[in-house]
Amino acid sequence: MSAQDLSKRDPNFQAKTFADQVVDAVFEQAASGILLPGDRVLEVELAAQLGVSRAPIREALRILETQGLIESIPYRGMRIFDVTASLVRELNVVRRELEALAITEAVSNGTMKRLIPELTEVVRAMEGAARQGLRREAARLDAQFHTAIIFASSNRILQSLWTTLRPRLEIIFSIACLERDLGGLCEEHTQLLEALSGTPSKKLNLALRDHIVTDNVSVDYEGIISARRAARDRS
Repeated sequence: MSAQDLSKRDPNFQAKTFADQVVDAVFEQAASGILLPGDRVLEVELAAQLGVSRAPIREALRILETQGLIESIPYRGMRIFDVTASLVRELNVVRRELEALAITEAVSNGTMKRLIPELTEVVRAMEGAARQGLRREAARLDAQFHTAIIFASSNRILQSLWTTLRPRLEIIFSIACLERDLGGLCEEHTQLLEALSGTPSKKLNLALRDHIVTDNVSVDYEGIISARRAARDRS
């Protein structure tokens, strides 16, 4: 894991605190599959790689722990959170309820119609990423699609709950995209978009359920992680 890898950040990176920069760097490494679930995160290593003092590193680790991205395990130190089938199932149960509620509120407050053009652009960008084989970008756009639905609700409590879950969800999306058929991912979002564009109905609920259930039954997260770790260890 190089300093150059860890320093890939968004255009506003320099406006952020050192701790925020470290949070972004560690998140991106986890989302890109460079840091894998269960990998140890060391203060000394991060400080050397990023060229910052230990104080912002410690602050960043506290932030990452509150986000659920790292876990402090007795006698094992700080590690990237484990992604298991049971965790994915539990997150998706909550996610489905949050998104269904967001859709109901967005329809009620009239923001759903204004949301459709934004979601259309996201799906088009996802299709472009799929054609180019940009798996990390496809996962980022997946998270962006669902985040837009949540924020269309204008419900601050709902938005706050989603913001807490999003970092872990995006990493899970990214792990899935390491092996998933990206064309199929785009098709699922196209079907969701079509359902969202019409009158709320049973079809929309089924499309949302089927899309989320796919993450439960068709993706072997633990197998993907194990294979990536084995390949990394051989290199």
